[in-house]
Amino acid sequence: GYKSFYTKVLPLCTKKGIKATVYTIGSAIGLAGDTFMTWTEVAALVAAGFDVQCHTYNHLHLGTLSEAEVLSEYTDMDDAYVAHSLAAPTHTAYPFGESTANVRTWTATLRNSARGTTEGKIELATDKFNLPAYSISNTTQVAMSRVGPLLNAIKRDWNAMILYMHGVDGAGDITSAELEAVIDYAQGLGIDIITHSELYALLP
Repeated sequence: GYKSFYTKVLPLCTKKGIKATVYTIGSAIGLAGDTFMTWTEVAALVAAGFDVQCHTYNHLHLGTLSEAEVLSEYTDMDDAYVAHSLAAPTHTAYPFGESTANVRTWTATLRNSARGTTEGKIELATDKFNLPAYSISNTTQVAMSRVGPLLNAIKRDWNAMILYMHGVDGAGDITSAELEAVIDYAQGLGIDIITHSELYALLP
């Protein structure tokens, strides 16, 4: 839910004719300062057709919580969205990429799918509550020497993968130019760039 998703990623994706997914932390939306998006900006992303999903309400280590506490992270998120006239999220990204078997089971009662941070491709048999993903959150990770072969393999094998990042053009973040290079390379291969919700719709 960093503000750079609204100020940098939204214009870039619009320029490229694609949509993306942003996972928000409910309690961070609208905090004072320029770090996180406001509710107005979140609503603008939704209106633009972007996929706005859940990174839980407080971004806690879910594996340390009880079932009731984990479920509260989701219901508090849902309530906040509904209170701002937005649809409740249906997918989540686990905070810190962490989940346990119990957390995945509990998550399945309130979400349709969830992703972690274990690297790997997505196939039809992939656990929808343990979706793998590749980080492109820093310059080393987004380097075409790393991302290019991953995209080539996805194209060759007709699989899917999730690429995720945190912010753009900030301290320790990838740059807009680096993100655009990844998008251009994928589009040059003819790879469809889709949202989390669109990916879910393709899974059995």
